[in-house]
Amino acid sequence: MLLGGVSPDRAGGAVRSVIYRRLVEDGAAGRPVQADLVYEVVVEQVAELMGIEPDEVDEGRDEE
Repeated sequence: MLLGGVSPDRAGGAVRSVIYRRLVEDGAAGRPVQADLVYEVVVEQVAELMGIEPDEVDEGRDEE
């Protein structure tokens, strides 16, 4: 399920990161799980923008 998206910089404009709130709310039971989902989406988006793997953004990601 796609929980967010990222639009790369275009002609000097800002990079835009979007998290689809309703999908996150529907996919998670309670705030702690929602927070974890949002964190995962942000890590994946940053990795995509930087051209690296998500594990390189957050090295402890799979340890939880």
